[in-house]
Amino acid sequence: MTTGGTTGSTESLYSDRFSGLASGIDTESIVKAMASGTKLKLENQKKKLQTLQWKQEIYSGIVDKISSFQEKYLTLNSKTSIKANAVMSKFIAKSSDSRLVTSASSTANPTTYYIKQATAATTAKLSSNGSVAADKISLDFSENVAGEEYTVNVTFNGSKKAITFTGGADVEESKENFLTAVNDAFSSIKAGNQEFKFNEGTSDLVFDNADDGICHTFAVGYNKEAVGLVNDTASRMALGSALGQIAFAKDLEADAEGNYNFTINGVDFTFNDNSTISNIVNTINQSDAGVKMTFSSVTQSFSLESTITGTAGEITMSQTDSNLLNALFNTDSDFSESVYGQNGTVSISTDGENYRTYTSASNSYTFDGTTINIEKLGTFNAEASGTDPITVETQKDTSSIKDTVVNFINDYNELIDSLYDEINTARPKSSGDYYDPLTEEQE
Repeated sequence: MTTGGTTGSTESLYSDRFSGLASGIDTESIVKAMASGTKLKLENQKKKLQTLQWKQEIYSGIVDKISSFQEKYLTLNSKTSIKANAVMSKFIAKSSDSRLVTSASSTANPTTYYIKQATAATTAKLSSNGSVAADKISLDFSENVAGEEYTVNVTFNGSKKAITFTGGADVEESKENFLTAVNDAFSSIKAGNQEFKFNEGTSDLVFDNADDGICHTFAVGYNKEAVGLVNDTASRMALGSALGQIAFAKDLEADAEGNYNFTINGVDFTFNDNSTISNIVNTINQSDAGVKMTFSSVTQSFSLESTITGTAGEITMSQTDSNLLNALFNTDSDFSESVYGQNGTVSISTDGENYRTYTSASNSYTFDGTTINIEKLGTFNAEASGTDPITVETQKDTSSIKDTVVNFINDYNELIDSLYDEINTARPKSSGDYYDPLTEEQE
């Protein structure tokens, strides 16, 4: 039989804590009481440590504010330093003509300059003779078989259609069948008096826009048997157009290996029918030839210019066994003559009477700390145009100096106010004692 006493003993043995066991003494309370003194000391030390950490954070914040202020206004390399001549002795140059770009250093002389003549330095430059695109596509129907149907993709003003036509008994009949099919396919897109046709006596496909003033674009997909094309070919070119797809005004001629070779300023270039306009432009511009090529999809033309101005800017070109340069610039030139840039000149005076003329390969001239750039001015002649000379007035930039001083004072006052706030902030008290940080148990 199980008694009540036995049950109580069993429960005590299997409980989480033993409070005195059979004696009935509360050992847990005794241990807590014995450790309370040590715990109190530890808590007091933790409170002091927390207080010191708070003070340290406050001091660190104050030091950071002072350091930032010193770095901003009291270091010589700062753009807002009140100790730097470049800031506190700043000059400004103002021109009477907005096309002149002017600036002044801290060592500039307060002077008024008069300019009666200027010619900007130029780069060496070559440009295409008009559009290099033929606005036509040369087709070939000689492989057509009479009575056989052929399908070729034609794109007109961005609309693409599959054109099916029947091979004729001869080339002329095939051409007529093709024209009928393509004009019927795009009848809803083009005006009634507009049509695709072949230039007289050729198989050069063109679009007659009936003088509507719009640049219409078209392309014919490759199909050698149908139209004699081994590449998709467009009437106009884009940056992504490959040489083999472009109908140039000057027919392309490659060397025996199918390459187009030329040299610019001693740097050799080789391209082929798979080379795109973008690839050609980027390759030239990233080379050491010292030139920059651009292409305009609007005018369908190219330009090439030296990367430096003045007589040192040069473009010397040659090509062998191919004629890509002729096609790109739409010219029959043999490129035997080099092209050079021109130096610029400026006639300047400090009294408006006694002028002196200077020349430079650069468009930037510096006189006594004042720099004048005439690139955007281009060509100017006061006497020829019947206008007054351009003036450039260099004077102390009092407005900028004032702004720097005002900002210094405002930031200084803000810093001082911040310091006083920290110093004068009283530690909260209760009944004469300061509040201490809370312990973990109090939190």
